[in-house]
Amino acid sequence: MTAQQLREAVSELHVLKFWPKGESEDLTIMSFLDRLVSTPQQLRWLVNTLIDQVGTYDGTDQIRAVFCSQFTPKDGVQAYLKPGHSLYKTEDEYIADWKKKEEAERERRFERYRLMAANQRLLTGDVEPSTEPEPEALVASLAAKKAMPELKRPQVPTEIEYAVSLASAEQAKKRQIAENEAWLKRMDRLNHA
Repeated sequence: MTAQQLREAVSELHVLKFWPKGESEDLTIMSFLDRLVSTPQQLRWLVNTLIDQVGTYDGTDQIRAVFCSQFTPKDGVQAYLKPGHSLYKTEDEYIADWKKKEEAERERRFERYRLMAANQRLLTGDVEPSTEPEPEALVASLAAKKAMPELKRPQVPTEIEYAVSLASAEQAKKRQIAENEAWLKRMDRLNHA
């Protein structure tokens, strides 16, 4: 992530209610985001989600929790959304969303196998080119040959894990303050180089 990308993201986040005002706070949050996100696409998703779906600044622990709901943080510190947060999901909602994602992935793979089978038959001369849809039996038999992964129940944090997560976030926040000066110096050197 570049300093410019982080600066622009923090600038956009100023529209959130209760956003901390001041250059020092902006630099601290830039440093925080640099430790959290790995790619510009992840940063864009986070900024859009915070602006479009959350609307308020609830602290860096909840920014981290929003990010962790979709991605693995670069620094490895996991956080969970607090009950009552606008993006918080119950276990049943989380499982339902997860099943939808798995079903969409299964459909995508099924379509890929169908196209591969059609291409193979065209290459070997087993069938004439056609715009007609493939017979369902052939598609099902090809899909059946490829074992689908077993669904695993997603992990939902217990109260103890949630408390540990909050403690980890607080430790990360303390590290963030300590690392902020070093990060600023590093960014200044890069910008002046």
